[in-house]
Amino acid sequence: MFLRCNDRSIVDKRVAQVDSFVLQLYLIKEIIGDRAVNEPWATGVLVVHNNQKFLLSAGHVFDGIKPDQIAFTNEKHVYHVEGEMCFTSLNHKVNMTGDLSFVKLAQPTIDILTDAGYKFLPDDQMYGYFPAVFQPVYMLYGFPVSKSKKNWKEGTLKVSPLLFITEADKNLLKYKKLGFHTSQNLLLEYHYRKVRVVGYNTKAISPDFHGMSGCGVWILENDVPYLVGIAHTYDKVESVIAATRIEIIVREIDRKFPVL
Repeated sequence: MFLRCNDRSIVDKRVAQVDSFVLQLYLIKEIIGDRAVNEPWATGVLVVHNNQKFLLSAGHVFDGIKPDQIAFTNEKHVYHVEGEMCFTSLNHKVNMTGDLSFVKLAQPTIDILTDAGYKFLPDDQMYGYFPAVFQPVYMLYGFPVSKSKKNWKEGTLKVSPLLFITEADKNLLKYKKLGFHTSQNLLLEYHYRKVRVVGYNTKAISPDFHGMSGCGVWILENDVPYLVGIAHTYDKVESVIAATRIEIIVREIDRKFPVL
């Protein structure tokens, strides 16, 4: 794990605050007998909104993928993500809702996740109800594919999540250049060659962003984590990660699943 901090205890605390809400997603490539051949694919965040439970991620995570190909594991078994899936067009310049997706989870999936110790972030910890202003520090937490190593001989998968603390990129020209809008997106600095290993005063190269798509963007207020967005794109030239603001996602959920 990497971030701009040398205090390991702070890292462990931050991870503990959000880990139970974050799910690594897998892509099932094929079924051989009773065994699913899968590969690490992306990240999702579990939330509850209007008493309904959802998995949030990036739109391209689900685009072109059959619903029964997205899965998760509890380390013993692989399970399909069951529920009603919604995602937007990848072309954020045409579809202003951005690169986002959400799944209204079916009860069997909710039960499996709950039994495995996962939790669902409550409404009042989603920052869409606060002014959309830049915060001094943001935290990303997800599962880079390059940090998930499979032992084919033992049939095990070693997973190493990434915690990354960064700042907003406030250069409005970058928003315009990349086709994003401050009212709907956040751009976060991601200088992958300018990070330091936690607990050591040494420089390092951060893992490739692949697999982090769909991870949460968090802020802390009074030591409470708030979800402010879902990351979806890394632009290497501009050294930024783009995220859809959580209020945009909540708006789309309300549009698709209105409270009657």
